[in-house]
Amino acid sequence: MLATPLQLGQLALSALLGALAVGLGVRRRGTMALTQHGYRAQLRDPVRLGLFAIALAAFVVVAPYTGDPTWDAVDAAFMSVGCYVTAPWALATMFRVVARRARALELGLALIAWWIVCSASYDGYLLARDGVFPPTSVENAIASSVLYALGGLFFSIGVDARGGLTFVFTDARWPAWHGEPWTLRAAARSSLLAIAIATPIVVFLVWVVMEQMGWL
Repeated sequence: MLATPLQLGQLALSALLGALAVGLGVRRRGTMALTQHGYRAQLRDPVRLGLFAIALAAFVVVAPYTGDPTWDAVDAAFMSVGCYVTAPWALATMFRVVARRARALELGLALIAWWIVCSASYDGYLLARDGVFPPTSVENAIASSVLYALGGLFFSIGVDARGGLTFVFTDARWPAWHGEPWTLRAAARSSLLAIAIATPIVVFLVWVVMEQMGWL
């Protein structure tokens, strides 16, 4: 297995932090937004689920055509699912800590989740698959973190009582409240904001494929 002691130590530390985060999350599940009914309802929202299904399919389908040996359908799938499940909560927690609506402990757990989804899971999977620690670890961590943050914002778009758009976690009632029911008018308005957030992701996917196909 080709990995330096430092790289193995990094993975071991990530696993330890992940186990600690899960333990603390279970212990404090009554107060942590990630485990509350309102947040689970946000993830089950049909509009968000439909958009996620499209995004997941795009990443999984594109992966084999990128020419990047570290990117396959497996890591594309589990990193996408990890993003959908945790990124809206992580972004919300960062905002809520600044607004003094959440404790620093939850922010620490959110940052651990961010790190594991964007970096440690990728490194560990490729080390297990190939027997080599990926040389693209740093590049992946940066690119995946950008996509993670954009995903957290994208799946946090909601409709307020006036029919306007908002990031639902900015409301003091979140996660019990995660937006009013969608209307055609609100969906039309949200399309511009959604497109603005999604455009960097789409451009990234198209650019990667075109580069690997020799079209650039």
